Order: sequence, then structure tokens, then C-alpha cells
Amino acid sequence: MSLEERTRYIKAFKIVSSREPYRKIYDELTSKHPDYFWKIHVQNFFFPWHRWYILEFENLLRQVDCRVTVPYWNWPRAVQGNLVFRTTHLKDVWYPGNHGLGGNGTLPHLYVVDGPFACRRWKEPRWLEYPCLKRAFAKHPELSDVKYIQGLYKFPREQFLCFEYAVRMFLHNDMHNAVGGTMAVDESASAPEFWFHHGFLDKLWFDWQNRGQRFVILL
Repeated sequence: MSLEERTRYIKAFKIVSSREPYRKIYDELTSKHPDYFWKIHVQNFFFPWHRWYILEFENLLRQVDCRVTVPYWNWPRAVQGNLVFRTTHLKDVWYPGNHGLGGNGTLPHLYVVDGPFACRRWKEPRWLEYPCLKRAFAKHPELSDVKYIQGLYKFPREQFLCFEYAVRMFLHNDMHNAVGGTMAVDESASAPEFWFHHGFLDKLWFDWQNRGQRFVILL
């Protein structure tokens, strides 16, 4: 995404999450993740449920700006270059400018204090127990790199369940926990980075399905 596209996306995000009539829908949508948490993070539902979820969020954003789509963050590339939590470069995901997500949380509450989603500039959904976005970046996260992603597509069609497990249990869980804070709890859909992360996981499934018609049908 260009910086202009990022800024446009975040602007639409902040509108749907803070202004009526969109905020009511946003609050209801984000609350579905914890409500169904233990049902949607299992083999049969993980990929299709989250694809539907991303689409619902994108449809909400497009009520504000029809040019906006939910992006994905190919974070294993950042892992490869040891840049996963860098905040200083203009193109960093965690950059504090209007096109970034802001940086790490600060003690004592782990609230984010810079960027468009800083505590003083943005509030969490009304159903959440705490008002501000939290982060607790892991100092030495064990995150998979590009080579791990390349290995996923070596599984034959008959081993789709191995592919699904590798994505769900490692790529999915590890990034949630590495970001920490709001991302590390059942209510993680109320963190802006949730959609970047799950957009990437959905892309992996899309790439798997794109290997051929035989790969589209789940075993």
C-alpha cells in the first residue's frame, strides 16, 4: 500500500470505530470475536469464519470510503530483516504518523500513547473493560520467517490439515502473542493490527487455493 492508501484506510477505520451510525455496527462486529472465540479457532472454522469476518469489516469501511479494502501485512518479511517492531522508518507498520498504527504500549497500563490509535486520540469499543489500546511487544519473539512460509506450500493437497494447523497454531498464535496487550486476548479484534494480521493469514489460504481447483475443496 502507498502511504496515501494507508492514511485513507486508517481514516475510514477511525470513522467507523468512533462515529454513529457506524460505531454501533463496529462495536457489535468486534464483540463477535470474543463471543465465539472457542468455536472459531478450531480446524473446521478458522479459515472460513475469519474470511467472512474480514469481509464484514471491509463492507463497513466501504460505507465510509468505497476505495478502501482491508490490507494484509506480510510480517514474515519483516521478521527476515529483524524489522518486525521497528517504528522509525516512514513505511513501518508501527510508525507513529497518520499512516501508521503507532508503537508499543507504556507502563503502567500498556496503553499506546502515539500514533492515530493513541489513548488520547482513539477509544476502544464500548463493550471492552478498558478504554485504550494496549500493546506489549515481545523483546525476542519466536516468529516464522519467509522460509517457513515457503515450506507451507510444499504440503500436498492430501495434507491440507497440516497446512491449516501450521498457520493457525504457529503463524496465527505467535504474532498475536508477540504484539501482546489487546492482541493477546480473546478481544483482539478490537486492536487495529488484528485486521492486518488476519488479512495475511487469509492470503495464505488464498494462495493455497490458487494452487489449483483440487486445492479449493477442503478435506
